[in-house]
Amino acid sequence: MAILGEIRKRPILLMGIIALALLAFLVNPDTFDKLFGKDPNILGKVNGDEITREEYSDQLFILQQQAQQQGQPATGLEEQAWQMMVQSKLIKQQFEKMGLEMTDDYFWSQLQFDPMFAQNPENFDEKGNFRLQEIKKQVETLQNSGDIQSLNQWNKMRKSIEYRMMARELISNINAGVTVGKKEVEEMIRQRDNLADIDY
Repeated sequence: MAILGEIRKRPILLMGIIALALLAFLVNPDTFDKLFGKDPNILGKVNGDEITREEYSDQLFILQQQAQQQGQPATGLEEQAWQMMVQSKLIKQQFEKMGLEMTDDYFWSQLQFDPMFAQNPENFDEKGNFRLQEIKKQVETLQNSGDIQSLNQWNKMRKSIEYRMMARELISNINAGVTVGKKEVEEMIRQRDNLADIDY
């Protein structure tokens, strides 16, 4: 009862609280995030590595394209795209933690083993050799053509291929039980070079 008595004595306070509640109800939560420093383009973080709205959209676009090519519905893939983004970030972190690096040479040498290219008979000649040079020329032509949309599509596809390559390398190293990082190799070389056979 004492609280109600205090509220009756100060009606301006009551109106202020009600106005503030109505304003909070009407304002979009994204506006609060912008005001208080949260970047709306960052959807989440995996061990400090940010997942941006653009990366998520790219992953969703690739999944929708694959679903359309396979004759499946291209809707309802949002959760799968999110899970794949989280897995990709974790794989990339482990890949780099092991001292491995995704170089351009590594990408092109492993491209023939990617399911997207390995399952397409057009990528192999009559003898079963992978047509790497022809694919490189197609990409180079695409880069020089000025077709920005097709180039962006290739870059999105390349990023997803790189994640698959990193996952394959990571899993094969774990399965083999032998993972040697750069520091271990340097130490082994140093120890090898320090050995000497001396006869008297």
